[in-house]
Amino acid sequence: MAVKLILVRHGQTDWNKEFRLQGVTDIPLNEEGKEQARETAKKLKKYGIKPYVIISSSLKRARCTSFIISSAFGIPFAVHENLIERNFGSLEGKNWKEICKLYPDLKRKDRKQAYNYQPFGGESSLDVFKRLVGFINFVKNNYEEKTVIVVTHAGVLRMLFFMYRNQGLNFHQETKTGEYYRLEI
Repeated sequence: MAVKLILVRHGQTDWNKEFRLQGVTDIPLNEEGKEQARETAKKLKKYGIKPYVIISSSLKRARCTSFIISSAFGIPFAVHENLIERNFGSLEGKNWKEICKLYPDLKRKDRKQAYNYQPFGGESSLDVFKRLVGFINFVKNNYEEKTVIVVTHAGVLRMLFFMYRNQGLNFHQETKTGEYYRLEI
């Protein structure tokens, strides 16, 4: 028995506009991000998505996106800590241009899920993988045959794409703020 996941990347923040790594830094949505969340809700409704529940990362940008979508569907949302963005440690707040000057190979490693941010005080790919296995098990055990909207972050989405690449998800792709992707587990 499967669970249908609708994976949503939170709407835009000011740090997204500046290409800054947010990680676990709790940055709110900007106005464009709120509009992206409203548009995502409209698209999901237009395509006949009927969610049983919405589950969100606990970070502000995801919770605000979830609130907007849940309001459109008239259902509440729950928070699951395993959906937070990966911790980038001392890289948080830096933009990719700055990071690539310091660590030229890091973006390539990031896109291949072959990173180890522990030297920066953050999480490794294995840390994120373990968190997501816990979340997937939770969803499978509690929402069999249901449609679940999951609002999370680019790094989490890339790891999920890596985990489920056999379903045609491309973990190298750039995820856009406010966009959604389908996954059946």
